[in-house]
Amino acid sequence: MAVKITKCMNTCVWMDAGVITYKCCDRDYDCEHCALDKGLRETLPSVHPEKPPAKVVTLSVDLPKNVRDHEAELLRKYQNVLFHPEFSYMDPHLWVRVLDETSFIVGLDGLWSSLLPEKTELITVAGHTERRPGDAFCWVYSDGEPTKLSLPVEATFRSRVTDLADNLFAIRTNPYELGWLFTASKEDILELESMLIPANRYTSTLTDTVEDFITEAYHKLSTSPELGILLNDGGEPVSSLAQALGAETYRQLCLRALL
Repeated sequence: MAVKITKCMNTCVWMDAGVITYKCCDRDYDCEHCALDKGLRETLPSVHPEKPPAKVVTLSVDLPKNVRDHEAELLRKYQNVLFHPEFSYMDPHLWVRVLDETSFIVGLDGLWSSLLPEKTELITVAGHTERRPGDAFCWVYSDGEPTKLSLPVEATFRSRVTDLADNLFAIRTNPYELGWLFTASKEDILELESMLIPANRYTSTLTDTVEDFITEAYHKLSTSPELGILLNDGGEPVSSLAQALGAETYRQLCLRALL
């Protein structure tokens, strides 16, 4: 009896990673709904990106002089931004950690952590997806047109975060250890490394951006109608910068800082 051997065209990402011996993907790389993917992530700690050394630091900037008390309350939450001195960075405010000569992890930096609106949704490409330079791999939705994130080099995005909704909380609270988006691979990792911004240079970029954001927000607050601690149209307490400036003005302010 003749035996027909069919070559597996879509190999499982865990086979590519060396975790399992052989497995063909029959889900078109829909890892998020794959029972095998879920089981491996829950039972094998080795399939998670290795946690980096806990050296996350907080960078702080000063508020503008002559800021009024109620304005200071709204701006104070943006004074401090999380930063990892052992990672590398690239626009638009992405952190990158190179794992070996062909693989790396990418995530959103501390500025995203500070500025992500409460109502935000992340959409990413599926695992095992190849993207060309400039192609979007992630879309950030928040009250308007999506913000597209891309890399300036060709890469294969292999293993993504399984639960993006839970990952938003991680991005806001612990962006460098838990708030990663993708593990990815690239044959010529040197091309990627040549485009990365080292941490010692990125520090000033990050603090300058935060200062510019606070300064612009302060000018908008100081030139708007006198708010005090209540809105003029009904006496509702002002508890956030987005509430004080309006959702669209705040969104545009954040986009200018992030992009």
